[in-house]
Amino acid sequence: MNFSKFKKEYQAMAKSETPDVPVVPRVTETAKPTLSRRPAFRLAMAALSLLLVVGVSLGAVYVMPKSGVAVTDGKPSLTRCASYDDLDTVFTRAKDRADSRNVFDGMYYKSATATDTFGGNLNYGGNPEDLTLDGVDDGAFAPALPEANDDGYSKTNVQVEGVDEADVVKTDGKFVYVAKDGNVLVFDVRTPSDIGLSSTVRVDKVLDGTVYSYARVADMFLEGDLLTVVFSAQKKTYNDDKLYDDYYFSMRSDSVYGIAVYDVSDPAEPETVRYYTQEGYYLSSRRIGDYVYIVTQKHIYTSDYDGKPEAVVPCRCDSAADDGLTPLAPDCIYIADNSTCFITLGALNIKDADEPAGTVTVLGSGSTVYSSAKAMYIFGDYVAEDTVSGGSARTNVYKFTFDGSELAFAASGSVEGTMINQFAADEYEGNLRVATTRDGYTENDDKTVEFYSDNGITILDENLDKLGELTGLAKGEHIYSVRFNGATGYVVTFRTVDPLFAFDLSDPKNPVVTGELKIPGYSEYLHVYDEDTLLGIGQDAAAESEDAEIAYYQGLKISLFDVGDGENLSEIDTYILGHRGTHSAVENDHKALAYYAERDVFGLPVDIYYFADDNHTIYDYGEYDGSAFCVFSMGGGEKIELVSQIKQLRAGAADYEEKTREITRGIFIGDNVVTISYDMIQINDYTTGELLGNLEF
Repeated sequence: MNFSKFKKEYQAMAKSETPDVPVVPRVTETAKPTLSRRPAFRLAMAALSLLLVVGVSLGAVYVMPKSGVAVTDGKPSLTRCASYDDLDTVFTRAKDRADSRNVFDGMYYKSATATDTFGGNLNYGGNPEDLTLDGVDDGAFAPALPEANDDGYSKTNVQVEGVDEADVVKTDGKFVYVAKDGNVLVFDVRTPSDIGLSSTVRVDKVLDGTVYSYARVADMFLEGDLLTVVFSAQKKTYNDDKLYDDYYFSMRSDSVYGIAVYDVSDPAEPETVRYYTQEGYYLSSRRIGDYVYIVTQKHIYTSDYDGKPEAVVPCRCDSAADDGLTPLAPDCIYIADNSTCFITLGALNIKDADEPAGTVTVLGSGSTVYSSAKAMYIFGDYVAEDTVSGGSARTNVYKFTFDGSELAFAASGSVEGTMINQFAADEYEGNLRVATTRDGYTENDDKTVEFYSDNGITILDENLDKLGELTGLAKGEHIYSVRFNGATGYVVTFRTVDPLFAFDLSDPKNPVVTGELKIPGYSEYLHVYDEDTLLGIGQDAAAESEDAEIAYYQGLKISLFDVGDGENLSEIDTYILGHRGTHSAVENDHKALAYYAERDVFGLPVDIYYFADDNHTIYDYGEYDGSAFCVFSMGGGEKIELVSQIKQLRAGAADYEEKTREITRGIFIGDNVVTISYDMIQINDYTTGELLGNLEF
């Protein structure tokens, strides 16, 4: 393909207001479906959620629709667009409602239900064969899982074996790739005392700089000699007649996210292979085998809708298809609920630059993405179940299946409650398990309202119909972490102590709690060390008294749990680092954990706080002592020991007056650890902490 010729055509297309020729993305006939984390903060968010459910908004008062989704037997209604006219019906009604309430529709407001819009005549009839890829075996979706890592370096910590996750730092053991703003910096780390910047990859080089600006690297994959960059770019638009528009800033940006693939067989001279873009903002991405899958979401501002649905549907651009910036065709668009947002899934073969990308989109809203080797699930914004008589929130689930670049929107469903993150979901033997917290209220006969919270696990079949559930767990508490491992599940809840629950999920129709362990503090991330051992990373905590209703975190807590006997859980060992205020990025981002199984060690970036003396209370914060990458040994699953604390000092700093750089990632390579902050890469011997070399950038 003549890449330069394509780029010029793309630039011309991008500058036109409406592309001339809609091109159907690659969905073949056989593939076409027929259709901040702390207790106080979480309590505040729960309260805000409940206010939203009952229709109260700060700064503006309006009534939320009684239900955010048309639900029949727990399944959101689903239809496939026959033409753009179907979308026009949805957006016109949403605009009418928005105009009548004079509210902005982009974030909270939901339009008429799909059942209302289409008069109940929806294509989906509950037949799973109508929702999956025709003629494709279920087993065909599962790629071969990779062999155990024996390459001598740590890789990105992922949730599912065989499903790679993008990150801001990647390595092949010789070169380290670091995302910074609109570039990828390639460092040669083969000689620790002489770190070199081999090249700089600018993602705006694959974009039309006169149309789009603010190109940024969001994430990266590295597979062999191929660097795949997930990037963003924006086209600025302005509203000149007023500074604010319904409580939102007047400047809006039309965002696109895309995938650029580079050949880095010579890291000093990366070469562009291909790229693909789709409109919306980035939710997540995965790499499975030779394919990268990207999920974006595009909000539609229905108050500005002008009756042209083709102007608001997501556009895409594929360098392999030479199709320019093109709106998705109607038969690639599905309506699963009443949202005026598009969730779009794109698929790209990174090893075959000539294979057209696949794209499919659903009219719905999402925030959390979980992917198995067979399917991708997007979990939507919660909506009120019943805002009149009381009730809790529900989370919508959208399921996509894939076979390479051939995509299918497979099913939709919902579960009661809200999820904490992607680890709250897991696919096992074709079923989806979801752990949720239910925050709700009940209205008594005397009109008083009682608020409640509890937790549970719901199991859905391959069509997202409910098979079984376990509810009423840990009343008055919230889920802080979840981990599934085969037929077993683990959930940590917290209020004043940390109950670790173990579940037997072997019978999907009858999930049961097998054991419970109560200890001080809580784990915000759980890692499977082996079949009998869990690693937990979170916070130590202390309460004023035994009957106190709230506890205060006291420092970073790392625990080893014996879960071999699900009925008798125990804490093998624990390590407390720092005092109140100490925290790690791993508590919110599992990819910040560097797990090096070959050496039985792990490392994590930590912001450390210490008290100068013992004159303090459980409410006081320690004094900031800088950022460090802390390396711990696992002792064969028996003992946690601190091996080294790696810090990056600013050049010429004699003490901590200028503080240390905030380390965001660490990578083990042999006996060394490479640490990365915003403006420095550094190499230390992780066993001794000895500085071997660094480079500011």
